Amino acid sequence: MKNWKLLPNNPHVAKYVECYWFLEKEADDVGNNHPKLNPDPSAHLIISNQKFQYTQDSTSQEGCGSHWIFPHRQTFTMDHSDPFKIIGIKFRVGALHSLKRVLSDKKLEQVEYSDIHKLVQSESFTTEILLLNSAKQPQQACDKLDKILAPWLSNSLEDKHSELVNRILPLLGSTPISQIKVLSH
Repeated sequence: MKNWKLLPNNPHVAKYVECYWFLEKEADDVGNNHPKLNPDPSAHLIISNQKFQYTQDSTSQEGCGSHWIFPHRQTFTMDHSDPFKIIGIKFRVGALHSLKRVLSDKKLEQVEYSDIHKLVQSESFTTEILLLNSAKQPQQACDKLDKILAPWLSNSLEDKHSELVNRILPLLGSTPISQIKVLSH
């Protein structure tokens, strides 16, 4: 199995994107075919041109192509029984509140198909080419992602909710939750 994880280089992109990651399973790779995806308060945009399936309790969410994994409090079981290549864009906690054209309703516990070409509105982007060279040229893949995401992210909307989230997040590691209400006003 091949993988990497890198940070965005563009400071404006890094304001919303925590990291980029890549995962490839080839036909002869040995490993868990049904790994668990632990709860995560961040959203991930998965760039893929293959089938996907996520199961949570008795509910299965499946489709084909690029998709969002929205913040979730429950564990997902993924189907990794077939070979695949995917690139993930892990967004910072709270970033979705500022991003246009994601969804009108923010959803928890959901996996949802995304037409990534329509989302980023870039004619120079093709899923196939990005995935083709990502295993051997991770930095070039990150540079390409920075380039296609920058125009979309520059249209972000900093509303009162996102401003509040951005002020509170740095406090979570060092401030008791009972004091955050006082500090947020």
